[in-house]
Amino acid sequence: MESIQAAADAAGVGNNIRFTGVVAESELNIAYGIATVHAFPVRNIPGDLEGFGMVAVEAAAHGLPTIAFANGGVIDSVAEGYSGHLITAEDYAAFATAIIQTLRSPQISRENCMEFAGRFAWPEFGKQLGSAIRSVQSNK
Repeated sequence: MESIQAAADAAGVGNNIRFTGVVAESELNIAYGIATVHAFPVRNIPGDLEGFGMVAVEAAAHGLPTIAFANGGVIDSVAEGYSGHLITAEDYAAFATAIIQTLRSPQISRENCMEFAGRFAWPEFGKQLGSAIRSVQSNK
């Protein structure tokens, strides 16, 4: 948190960010409802690999496209051109450009984002797990 705040301060935008800590679901729904894009600049920190990237799926479930660095598990939680855009890690200029382009000319629909997020719902997960188990059993 400190390194992010320091970088924002150095760039002159430190007053534009706020670390909220735990947020109630009702407040999170409001935030998603007023947002246009989800920016997810996952940093590549050695030994601290980003997991699946569930927040990108949550954003998609609310109809928001995600712009993210293609790092760790995030590459599995954003469908390029369908639920967002994956940017080469650490390419901040391309990251900013993708956000601006998405704000100026949204080409990813809320419906696409929500459909993509539905692939990660528990019933879908159950179907996929059942299919994998049947496949293993039939190969024995």
